[in-house]
Amino acid sequence: MKTRLRSHRTPLAFAVSLLALAACQRDARDDADREKISQQAESAAREAREARAAAESAERTSKSAEQTADRAEQTAENADRQSKEAEDKAVAAAVKDLPVGEPSPGAVVVPDPPADEAEVVSAAPSPHHSWYPGYWYYDYPDRKYLWQDGFWLDRDGNPHQAPPAERFEAIGRPPGSAFFYAHGFWRWDGAEYVWAPGRWARHREGFVYTHPVYELVGGRWVARGWGFERHDAEWDHRHEGWDHHGEFWGPPGYFRGREAYAREHERDVRDRVNEARRRPNEPERPPVKHDPPRHDPPKHDPTSHDPSKHEPTSHDPPKHDHGR
Repeated sequence: MKTRLRSHRTPLAFAVSLLALAACQRDARDDADREKISQQAESAAREAREARAAAESAERTSKSAEQTADRAEQTAENADRQSKEAEDKAVAAAVKDLPVGEPSPGAVVVPDPPADEAEVVSAAPSPHHSWYPGYWYYDYPDRKYLWQDGFWLDRDGNPHQAPPAERFEAIGRPPGSAFFYAHGFWRWDGAEYVWAPGRWARHREGFVYTHPVYELVGGRWVARGWGFERHDAEWDHRHEGWDHHGEFWGPPGYFRGREAYAREHERDVRDRVNEARRRPNEPERPPVKHDPPRHDPPKHDPTSHDPSKHEPTSHDPPKHDHGR
């Protein structure tokens, strides 16, 4: 009986052992699965933390970039504002300085002009014509000198029509202390008004420069001023009350009128200031460049006297000298 019972216990114990082994294996697998799941969870959590950190870093970088862009924009706005303020100051100064022939703020130094061209002066159209010699004037946009041919000024040529408004020209810094600025002017050629450009002229001992202008007298526009004129007591008497800046003289109220005109035409003044302003990387004094003179044939008043009936007038009369 005992033997039979033992024989039955052996398979049972074996089965129990198998069950226990299976349970252990299952527990081991469960532990492994839990470990794997734990590792995966930790990995996912780590990746999430890294992604969160990357996102935070990207957000900080984005904020930093935005702040940098804001600072750059603010800097650009400040630079634009300062540039506009500087330009406005330059224009305000030019409104005051250009009318009297002072250089534009920040302007280049105009190089010395080339040697004057030799001119063949024809006989005067009439005894009341005065010769105004040719000269070099500076073209600021192209940074070069251009030649203005000489011409005859008719002292008795009194047109019925008013001259156009005076132009404002770019004015650079003078080539040297021996120069002053002679404004451009409108001249009557017998048929129409023609613009004579302004230029830096050399000082002349014993002379003053009288700006050619037209004044309305008795319904006609009378020419006044003939360029260089000998300075003496008679000249002072004839030009009493005239305005002057250095040796440049204009009729009474001339400079005030130009200043008022400049205030009304600020855009034109701004353009002239920019023309003469020194460009980036440009030398303070640009090199001398000039175009060959064209020597356009002069126009004469068809109603003036026949030149063949008059002797040539002197180019250096006692009271007027129109040399360079």
